[in-house]
Amino acid sequence: MLVKTAGLVLRETRIGEADKLLCVLSATEGKITVKARGALRKGSRTGAVTGLFAFSEMTLFKGASRYTLNEASPVELFFPLRERVESMALAAYVCEVLDVLSDADSGTAELLRLGLNTLYAISEQTAPEGLIKPAFELRAMALAGYAPAGCGCCAACGAEEELWFSPSEGEAFCRTHLPPTGGSHRLRGGAAEAMEYILSCDAKRIFSFRLGEEGLQSLQGVCENYLIQCLGRGFKTLEYYHKLQSATEF
Repeated sequence: MLVKTAGLVLRETRIGEADKLLCVLSATEGKITVKARGALRKGSRTGAVTGLFAFSEMTLFKGASRYTLNEASPVELFFPLRERVESMALAAYVCEVLDVLSDADSGTAELLRLGLNTLYAISEQTAPEGLIKPAFELRAMALAGYAPAGCGCCAACGAEEELWFSPSEGEAFCRTHLPPTGGSHRLRGGAAEAMEYILSCDAKRIFSFRLGEEGLQSLQGVCENYLIQCLGRGFKTLEYYHKLQSATEF
């Protein structure tokens, strides 16, 4: 049976001399495994559209256990990502997160749209990468069913000043009611308001906010640690991205 869908390549694995096995986040079929025969051959018509980050219209043959690529036409290949090593590393992290979260009971179409918006923002530099990353992390967690219970006031007393976010509780607290579990992050410089905006804004405007350095650093720490704690795992792509950042600071 032939299936037509739009899909984003999250992972590519070489098979033998000429074939690839792709992990694709599709608009209609969910996360699927696709075999791309001959994609590695010189002059292959499917070479570009089966690369990492490629978003294409695909015609697939649906088998018993996986799909086989019949033909594909590119929609967006995000070529500028490959011109900056940090941008490419961040994009790889975005794809790894999408790969993990698309196994959850979540709306695949919304995750795909978020992923495409994020890759576009990184590729075209429509916002600072230090802002794109936490906004993507928080929105992705919300789409996967891990939305924080509250960010703008203390979950215990309703106070709105001097708030701390507890990743383990998924809520904000004032200093008086801060849980003893540890690992909480101080919400400084508008970080709480930014979190509420990210969770509630229109999908197209997720990166349309700005924070000062203090607020941005707070937001980065909160969102990254919340994602890691909720999922209970690390990401090799994230480790590499941080390694690159550390190298550029010297």
